[in-house]
Amino acid sequence: MQYSLIGTFVMSLMGLSAGIFAHSQAILLDGMFSVLAMAMTGLALFTTRLVHRPDDARFQFGYAHLEPLTTVLQGLFVLAVCVLALVSGFEALHGNNEPLRLDIAFGYTLVTAVLCLLNYRYLKVIGQKTGSEIIRVDAHEWLIDGLLTATLLVGFIIALLIAPTRFGKFVPYIDPILTMILAVIASIVPFNIVRRNIQEVLLVSPDDINRRLRDWLGELARVYDFTDYSCHFAKSGRQYDIEINILVTDNARWTLDAQDAVRAVIERELSEQLGEVWLSVSFTRQAKWL
Repeated sequence: MQYSLIGTFVMSLMGLSAGIFAHSQAILLDGMFSVLAMAMTGLALFTTRLVHRPDDARFQFGYAHLEPLTTVLQGLFVLAVCVLALVSGFEALHGNNEPLRLDIAFGYTLVTAVLCLLNYRYLKVIGQKTGSEIIRVDAHEWLIDGLLTATLLVGFIIALLIAPTRFGKFVPYIDPILTMILAVIASIVPFNIVRRNIQEVLLVSPDDINRRLRDWLGELARVYDFTDYSCHFAKSGRQYDIEINILVTDNARWTLDAQDAVRAVIERELSEQLGEVWLSVSFTRQAKWL
């Protein structure tokens, strides 16, 4: 994450400087995305450190819930910038803009697109190794930035090609059009990120994992002859919070050692299948506690 923060800082300086010197609103927007990404990366870095802290007296269930919350905030900020950029680009179509410096615009977008895609590849590998949703989101932000910059690059190449021709009169419109295209494309990934992570913030149980968990518990109930059971499940960042209540009737059979043996089986299986698990397994003889 520190690597990403430094890279984003460099990119933001390049983008804002190139946007000013090239008189390009689209490049300025790209630089703004980098500034926003830098702020979000700093927030993500802080959150990542918190997530690895053990639970304490204040946060007795740990800090894992901060990860999806941070991710949702990141997505909402990017969406807000996209909306503002779309409006700004539309207004620029009807205004008088300074001539675009195509040489600066071309050089900046070429270098930046390559660097962004290289950073995306590096962070994607790190995210897969650590299983961190925040790092995966950060990698996708680099991918978005790289693809958007590549889109600008194509637009500026077209502008360079048509500038000496009779179609050169359309060159002033290329930058605001690119700005609007940039805003629309950039909104897709953060929208999907918000949609996916808001479910974790609201503690909505993932359907596929919930189905697998209940099928496995059904098999376990048949093996150990539980009278009945209930299960409550939610995902919060990289942590799965699972509460299982088991109804038994044979008091002599279900000693504390027998209960702990079943807990060990459940913990081992869920840890292998899901990874980090906050697990509570209770046994009762009264159905009202299910």
